[in-house]
Amino acid sequence: VGSTFLSYMLIIVGQKNLRPTVAGMYNYIQPLVATLVAVCWGMETFDPTKICSVLLIFSGVYLVTTSRSRADAEKSRLQPENPRKRQ
Repeated sequence: VGSTFLSYMLIIVGQKNLRPTVAGMYNYIQPLVATLVAVCWGMETFDPTKICSVLLIFSGVYLVTTSRSRADAEKSRLQPENPRKRQ
């Protein structure tokens, strides 16, 4: 109860003080860390389902961190293109 309650309370604090992508990454990676700890303690095993889940989590986190924000996309759309960059 303490670890789950405390971690979700820290997510709320993180959303107030950090960028939303950082708080979201923590939220998505938390089950992965719990699974890794369980595997290290011998309470769980890695199977193809868990490996697929890990790949999906990391691909989602990668997509979120590499995507541009709406403000950046609008800013680049409104700025005139520099002809020197094309060459």
